[in-house]
Amino acid sequence: MIPTNCLAIIFHSDSKIKATMTDLTATMTDLKIFGIAELIQVQAEFDEAKEANKELLAHITRMECEKMELGCELERTNAKLSESNQSNVELTASIMKLLDKFRQLKRGKEEIYQELAARTCNRNE
Repeated sequence: MIPTNCLAIIFHSDSKIKATMTDLTATMTDLKIFGIAELIQVQAEFDEAKEANKELLAHITRMECEKMELGCELERTNAKLSESNQSNVELTASIMKLLDKFRQLKRGKEEIYQELAARTCNRNE
């Protein structure tokens, strides 16, 4: 037979073990709850980041479209500018031709005036 004091020690130890096991179970439950809460928070942050990335991607896509539209507009503007430059070159050439003709006419007019002056002087003599 086991002495009473040994039984008391065993019972006391058993009670301590049960209390420790209860504490450990509570701690594990707390850790699980904490871990689940952390996991939920991390998932929420991940979802926020994922949504922010979607918005950023949409913004980048819009910017790319605007960039392409601006590129097209720039090409149209350059084409108009080239056309305008060609017209200016042609207009300048026409003006130069008209200026040459005007100078020729002016020389012809001066020659006519000189000839008239010479005839007038010849008649007076």
